[in-house]
This record gives sequence, C-alpha cells and structure tokens, in this order.
Amino acid sequence: MAGHNEQRFLSALIGDGRPLIAFTGLALVLSGLFAFFLSATKHFLPHDIAYLGMTADALCNINECRIVHFMIHDRVSFGGAIAAVGVLYLWLALFPLQAREPWAWWTLVLSGLIGFGSFLSYLGYGYLDTWHGCATGALLPVFLLGMWKTRPTQPSSGPSSLLVAETQVNRST
Repeated sequence: MAGHNEQRFLSALIGDGRPLIAFTGLALVLSGLFAFFLSATKHFLPHDIAYLGMTADALCNINECRIVHFMIHDRVSFGGAIAAVGVLYLWLALFPLQAREPWAWWTLVLSGLIGFGSFLSYLGYGYLDTWHGCATGALLPVFLLGMWKTRPTQPSSGPSSLLVAETQVNRST
C-alpha cells in the first residue's frame, strides 16, 4: 500500500509537467536573486577564487578595482537575465501551457536549448563552474521531464504549424 501512495504522490507532484516547468522557473528566479546578493556584497564564489588565484580584495588592488567592478556588473547582468527567464517560465507554465498552446511549448524548447546548451560551452573553455554544473545537473532532468509531460499531442503541432495557424487567422480577418 505504501508503494501506491508514493506513486500517487509522485504523480501529483509531476502532474501534467507544468509543476516541473514552474519549479525550473522558480529555481532560476532564486538563482538570479542569489547573483544579485553576491554582487551587492562584492563576494566571489570559491571557484572564482580558485580560477583567478586571488580574492576579490587582491584583485581590487590591480587596475583601480576595474576588473572586480566588471565582474560584479557581469554577475548582476547574468542574475537579471536568469531571473527574467525564470519569470517567463513561470508565466508560460501557469497560463499558455495550461491552455496547451503549442507556441508556448516551442518557446520553452528553444529557450532550454539555448540556456542549458550555453552552459556546455563553458566546458570548451576549460572553465568548470561547479555551482552552475550542480544547478544545471539538478534542473536539466526536471526541465526535460516537464517538457516531455507537456509536449503537444496533436500531430500538426510542430513549429511549422504555428505559421499555418497564423496564416489561417490572417485569412479569416
């Protein structure tokens, strides 16, 4: 009987996949806020210090602290972008995906390919941000399962069907 209750709990948690997409969005918003916090406190993460071989204070002694200021600016920009994408994911999960809008699903596909794919580009530069790696490793399966569960079921719901639907709307008006 316990196995049956666990299965129902997991099914309720996953639902139609939208809770997983919403969770991904919430995690991105929180990550963006954490990046803002790091910027406001002018702290480097342990992997930043390991890669640079110096602390923020030591780096601030070089070139009038301009490199540190640039890194803080970069972190704020990244945090803002991540938080904005998270808000978009939350909105898509709560409204268009609930209405089973194919364009919303394809928007998430494109965003996921770019967002998760961009992390892999770090590996090509030889810089492994372990915090990003852990977050990506944890969120990617959640996002992929959410995408699988919310996938459009109609055969004509590919990206090209969006153009056909738009053409039909334009003809009817």
